[in-house]
Amino acid sequence: LVCRTEAKSSSGLPPLMQYIQHLRSLNSWKWFRSRLQRLLCTVDTICCTKLTIKPPLIYQSVHQREPIIRLLPQMKACSLSGDENQGMSSGDVFKEFQFRKATEKDVSEIKSFLSQDFIFNEPLSQALKSTADELMPLLTFLVESSVKDAFSILVRHKGTLVACVLNSLHTLSTNMGKIPANTFPEKATIIGNFINKMEENSLQRILNNDKQLSCGSTKYLVVEVISVSASIAGKGIAKKLLKDTEEMAKQHNFNFILTIATNIRSQFLFEKIGYSTVYAIHHKDYLTEDGRQIFHCLDNATICAKGMLKKI
Repeated sequence: LVCRTEAKSSSGLPPLMQYIQHLRSLNSWKWFRSRLQRLLCTVDTICCTKLTIKPPLIYQSVHQREPIIRLLPQMKACSLSGDENQGMSSGDVFKEFQFRKATEKDVSEIKSFLSQDFIFNEPLSQALKSTADELMPLLTFLVESSVKDAFSILVRHKGTLVACVLNSLHTLSTNMGKIPANTFPEKATIIGNFINKMEENSLQRILNNDKQLSCGSTKYLVVEVISVSASIAGKGIAKKLLKDTEEMAKQHNFNFILTIATNIRSQFLFEKIGYSTVYAIHHKDYLTEDGRQIFHCLDNATICAKGMLKKI
């Protein structure tokens, strides 16, 4: 690993540069990557004059006054979003998979897939040490409401469900799509209320900042869940699912797509395909009434949740 910096921060941040220089002596790329993810996530508004990082087989530069947070999504060696095709054409990669819309007949299978994969890898679920049974009411609501709207997509490989994106239809004028969190068990209620708060504040920020979005269709899509099995990571499946979602939104004349990204990897993926952050809550600021932090994410990298927008 070679890590070299030629930058001096105009805002007086020698600890940042010193920290990156310190990483030159490290031999563990995995550890370095994890620490750098967390570091960059905390300084996503800081600009430096030039930062050059050269991990194994990769050389990337961030030029003058570009936010250094943008470096990480470009570092292919990280495979953060699992969407690199490793030199293969999209046709070669996807021909072994079957993509189709989810129907109500698929609900049980989707719940089973997510309870074995998504729940145990989702940072909020991990932070609460949740079991599949504890979150099943929340999962059931998300699956059933999304499938009913007919905008969700499944991916199969040799007949087995290996990935999905759950998209639900929401409207500006009603609470359509809002999670009935207070009807759930404790941990599902905590997560459900957090997602509702994120969506409400994100939507308010969107409408306050861009009046044009409230002048067209009152309907918009929300990407509720995107999950790809580790067995097919790195083939661009997640990216394709989101691109297909965007095409559906265009076909139905929706104004925008909203997602609440609670995982640092999904945040980078959404950013990479053109989503912008409209609202964020840092976990250190989301507290109980007696001042205790609710979410301590175990991946040591996810420090916030982001409301992210893609205009159509």
